Amino acid sequence: MTERNKIITDFIVILGMLILIGIYSYVSTNKYKDASFWVSHTQETISEATSVLSTIQGIESNTRGYVITGDKKYLEPYLKNVANIEAKVIHLKNLARDNPSQQMAIDSVKDLILLKKNFSNSVVSLRRDSTFQRAQQLISSNTGEDLMTKISLMLNKFIDNEKELLSVRLVNTQKSFKVVILIITVGIIITVAFIIVILLYLLRVYDKKNDIENELGKYLYFFNHTHDLACIANLAGYFEIVNPQYKKVLGYSEKELVSNKFTDFIHPDDLTTTFKELEQLELGNATINFTNRYRKKDGTYVWFEWNSTPQIATNKIYALARDVTERKKYEKEIIQARQDAESLVEKLKESNERNKIFLEQLPGAIAMFDLNMHYLAVSEQWIKDYNLAETEIIGRSHYEIFPEIADDRKAIHNDCLRGNIKRDEGHFERQDGTSRWIAWDIRPWYVSKNNIGGLLIYREDITDRKHAEDVLKDYIAMESKRKEMEQFIYVASHHLREPLLTVKNYVEMFTADFKDRLNTDAIHYLEVIHAATNRMDSLIKGLLDYSRLGEVKNLERVDCNKVMQRVLADLDTLIITNNASVCVETLPVLNAYPLELALLFQNLVRNAIKFKIKGVFPQINITATPVANGWEFNFSDNGIGIEEKDREKVFTIFLMLHNKNEYEGTGIGLSQCKKIVELHHGLIWIKSTPRTGSVFCFTILT
Repeated sequence: MTERNKIITDFIVILGMLILIGIYSYVSTNKYKDASFWVSHTQETISEATSVLSTIQGIESNTRGYVITGDKKYLEPYLKNVANIEAKVIHLKNLARDNPSQQMAIDSVKDLILLKKNFSNSVVSLRRDSTFQRAQQLISSNTGEDLMTKISLMLNKFIDNEKELLSVRLVNTQKSFKVVILIITVGIIITVAFIIVILLYLLRVYDKKNDIENELGKYLYFFNHTHDLACIANLAGYFEIVNPQYKKVLGYSEKELVSNKFTDFIHPDDLTTTFKELEQLELGNATINFTNRYRKKDGTYVWFEWNSTPQIATNKIYALARDVTERKKYEKEIIQARQDAESLVEKLKESNERNKIFLEQLPGAIAMFDLNMHYLAVSEQWIKDYNLAETEIIGRSHYEIFPEIADDRKAIHNDCLRGNIKRDEGHFERQDGTSRWIAWDIRPWYVSKNNIGGLLIYREDITDRKHAEDVLKDYIAMESKRKEMEQFIYVASHHLREPLLTVKNYVEMFTADFKDRLNTDAIHYLEVIHAATNRMDSLIKGLLDYSRLGEVKNLERVDCNKVMQRVLADLDTLIITNNASVCVETLPVLNAYPLELALLFQNLVRNAIKFKIKGVFPQINITATPVANGWEFNFSDNGIGIEEKDREKVFTIFLMLHNKNEYEGTGIGLSQCKKIVELHHGLIWIKSTPRTGSVFCFTILT
């Protein structure tokens, strides 16, 4: 998984967690609201039941008051309670709709209340229409008192049940509330943790990018200096990148190679097999030891042996080729020699000595064995490759000379003794602890037609080629990671500038609008903020520039004298302000990246002026001398110099040896210089004496 995909995956996971927490919070909040509602509902039910009990008790007391006193002041509250009691009971039953058992209790109470209501109405009517004695007799019958007792008991039981339910619902409400608080707290913690993780991840990505760039430098060096032909091509049939070995072997420039289809350079007789091999690459199958002929610029052809790996997702082919023209010549000679040998063996089967002489003169590493794998003859190259000069091997078993030979290898020998031909390559461990990659060819030789006399074994040491293939694969992986890191840093840095510029603009507006109202300390604080934002902006811009170095891969013919003139013109104000003297000798015209070269010159001149000795006018001398495959440039100054222990550190990005208040800067300039020099396949180093001056030396290879 790439770094980008990993970041996206982590972001999706954490975002998913936050969404789940939000959903769970929403559900829990609704549960809390529901629980709170039912608590209020239960309280209202208890209140209404209490009101019903109070009303029925009012009917009872007003009835007795009227019967005893005959005073009509009791009739008004009595009639009011009688009128309201039925509506109150209906309302209470509606409130208890969530509890069927309570509704049944209310139905029972309702019937008793109706009886009580009718009884009280009868008593009041008697008191109105007749005498106190008849009403008193009806009251004394205890019917009303019994009804009242039953109603009170049932309503009190109803209220007790509701209170128990209220207690349960209060507990549930508290639990729901705690869950909501817990979820909100967890959500806040995860959000803060997510921000911290992203910041830490950005720092780790940046550190990893630096490590990758350092490793990539090693692979770039190998890519450009290997004796094999390394390239990156595409499935459309064009080279995209070729190493310098192509020009050395074929004679074409890189532009000539990448602007034509690579099949245009292939021998016509090899096109059919090449197209078949390309079809396999398009299916995702690797090429192993495929050979074809390429036309050189002088019209002659060379044999290449290819090992290629396709990347279907990008339509790229990563390939390593080796010039095997000489080997093909030897193989042809060997085939001819083998044919001649088989013919001679037919005629000279009784003369092992003559066979031995013949095989010894063959140019390749080849050995001849009998049916029991005893040596009959070997070539001088075989003796040399296996360090057998001091060992007598003729007549001895191959397995005695090399006891480490595995059973599977012996099985191959036996298979070939039955008439089969085997060729392959493999990794072999020797008894002395060394290991090598060997390509081999094993086939039978015949005493006469259909009469096998033994084996012929031809081998070639391909360890160096295998190592080159592994290094190329590592280089390809590192290059891919480097590009991904550069893109990530570019995007991240670009978005970091937006809030920074906002802060900077608001500070400037605030200072402009309120400067007259601020005290000295406040103005100082704003100046510090403004300086810090400017420095941060410079750092981010420097990082953006650093990530974009080398994006344009087209070398141009560059006159360094004109480049230096433009650089000095751009730095004219800085040179005059510091009374600096810049002496430039004649510089070369070479193949380079013009914009990057100008930035390299500018950074070195600017540093020479910036790091001057106080009170001493800067003197800068710039020279260039030819070296093998390029030019060496020297930028010397009379500045403060650099301690020996710090001469490598100064090229580390963001590292500053001096206090920023003493020497302003971002710590990016010299790291840019190093990267630009490496883009030109050169090296950069420092010669310096503290308080005397420094010489920045670098090479540009052409």
